[in-house]
Amino acid sequence: MVVPPNAPSSVSPFDGEWAALTNGGSGCKNKRWPLTVLIEGKNMKMIGYRKAGRLAADGTFAFYIPGKWENDYALVVGKLAGNSGVGRYKYKSGFCFGTMTLRRRQ
Repeated sequence: MVVPPNAPSSVSPFDGEWAALTNGGSGCKNKRWPLTVLIEGKNMKMIGYRKAGRLAADGTFAFYIPGKWENDYALVVGKLAGNSGVGRYKYKSGFCFGTMTLRRRQ
């Protein structure tokens, strides 16, 4: 059997869409902005952004959000538990960092 390259790597108890809200620090132009995160198995990514991250079985994660410039992005790291999660992010360019809350969409 051939598995398509974009197929979920496995089923996760965290699968589905999650609503996320950033809380940016002093260097961030947008202090609070909502985004949607999609989890499929071990894959985790912001909907509408091509760069994907990973989710571990214990709920720890690392995924990416886009920056102001074409090659800039932030790495978001954190942990999910049940229907919620928290994380922190920092942009590669260093201009902005902050925290993020996540809630599973029902």
